[in-house]
Amino acid sequence: MSLIDATFEWIEDNLKGEIDFIIWTGDNARHDNDHKLPRSEKVIAELNELMVQKFTQVFGSNDPRKAFDIPIIPSVGNNDVYPHNLFGRGPNAQTKRLYQQWRSMVPEEQVHVFDRGVSFMVEAIPGKLAVLSLNTLYWFKSNNLVDGCDDKKDPGHLQFRWLAIVLRELRRRNMKVWLSGHVPPSPKVFDPTCLDRFSAWLYAYRDIIVGGVYGHMNVDHFLLHDSLVEKSKSPDQSEDAYLREYIDFDDGKAAIFGKVDYLQDLRNLYSQVREDWSRYAVSYVSPSVIPTYLPALRVWEYNTTGINDIEVNTQEFRPWSEVFREVELEFDAALSEIDDDDLVDYEELEEQDMLLVDYDLSDAGKKKKHKKKKKNKKKKGGHDPTWPPKFPNVETGPAYTPQTFTPTKYTQYFLNLTDSNSESAPFNFDVEYTTEDEPYYLDNLLVSSWVKLARKLGAGLLSSGTNDSQDKVLDPEDSSEVHRAWKAFVKYFFVSSGFEESSN
Repeated sequence: MSLIDATFEWIEDNLKGEIDFIIWTGDNARHDNDHKLPRSEKVIAELNELMVQKFTQVFGSNDPRKAFDIPIIPSVGNNDVYPHNLFGRGPNAQTKRLYQQWRSMVPEEQVHVFDRGVSFMVEAIPGKLAVLSLNTLYWFKSNNLVDGCDDKKDPGHLQFRWLAIVLRELRRRNMKVWLSGHVPPSPKVFDPTCLDRFSAWLYAYRDIIVGGVYGHMNVDHFLLHDSLVEKSKSPDQSEDAYLREYIDFDDGKAAIFGKVDYLQDLRNLYSQVREDWSRYAVSYVSPSVIPTYLPALRVWEYNTTGINDIEVNTQEFRPWSEVFREVELEFDAALSEIDDDDLVDYEELEEQDMLLVDYDLSDAGKKKKHKKKKKNKKKKGGHDPTWPPKFPNVETGPAYTPQTFTPTKYTQYFLNLTDSNSESAPFNFDVEYTTEDEPYYLDNLLVSSWVKLARKLGAGLLSSGTNDSQDKVLDPEDSSEVHRAWKAFVKYFFVSSGFEESSN
């Protein structure tokens, strides 16, 4: 706990008063790698409560109307529950315990919805910017209590119904939104029936979604989600094929060497990125304070131009309590639906009825509907609400064009444990890099900038036939530029810990 105590002291001395809100991506309890000292459910609960106390000590408010001076948005990690990875549909003992721990951070009008699955929304800047806390354990391959997102009674499916209602309401209010969670939306760790849906939602709401912030992997990188998948691709030719079988990244030494394989798979994915940036969305995966390598934290900067000119017209909209009541009714309706072979099931719907883009649904087992005219028969709810409607004709949002809330830069801090353990050296998080530094050299954090960087990092793996003649990956005149960029990326991937990429 000395690391946690010192970290909060450093944050109070160096960042308090300079930040607008905090996204806390979970996994507060130590990983259960010490067989001589196994974790218990009680220990996990105590550590979660202790973290809330630390946030309260540093950011607690003297205003009786609010618990904190700035919004704190937590999300549940796979090591925040017992047994680890396992989280079933709520209400259950886990959802109730988490609410007791986070009740000062969860808006009151969302208590009942929170109890159904631990997802919630916070207006980080009221009427202007929201942060969604996703329960990514419902989409996590290693959660054996759930089964993907196709079954309408599965909590992963229900969470997409929640997401649909909340995103629609945020768009109506002209608000922008960050997504956050613990497990990142990667083919390596997300169930494919959930990842396909998630990627479609990122594209459908690209006018309001700024990006996504995640943890879990303990390594520093970014993911690009492609909204367009060629119809001719078979499942074994998809992006998933480049990511090897899931390795439990909580499992000590196996996790460390598994990350070397993951790093190479990631470069393969980057090498497949096309030049058309408009088809992509970005997710950011950050290393952790309680580390596999070295402790780290990240501070974002964003465009505030015109932020005070954004009009907030709340009287035109229903209160949020009514929105979340709609979510509850949606959950109840989904759970009460009765299967009937005479009804047209969701997976029999025409693809164009469900999707906004030419999206490959082969992995999800989608089939074309053979139209049958039957009297007094209806579709089961019509359009499947866990897939987005067609993308409306709207302007692109802050992730794609410079505007208010566009992320402009982040600074990555890390703690050199060797120095901090020295009695003569003060405890201090040093700047590891900024996105303006090598290998990034980014003027902003638009999706187009990340696409350009991914193509640069993946350029060294080009082989014939990987890209057509109309869309060639960046090929720098000086190949050493690619090598230097990749070397720096690997260094930061492992949080400047000195862990070298395997020669194999």
